[in-house]
Amino acid sequence: MVQESLKPVVNYIPRYMLFDKNGTLVEASTYHPSDGEKLHQQLRERLQLR
Repeated sequence: MVQESLKPVVNYIPRYMLFDKNGTLVEASTYHPSDGEKLHQQLRERLQLR
């Protein structure tokens, strides 16, 4: 169950998390959408995007 597998990394809700296209958790705590460029940079790095 997804909820059980996330217990070790989710201390509170709401929380922004990043998953790759295969559903693998790649970042347990991402920047908020309002953080703009910081979030874009984190997405590029974690998902190896250009």
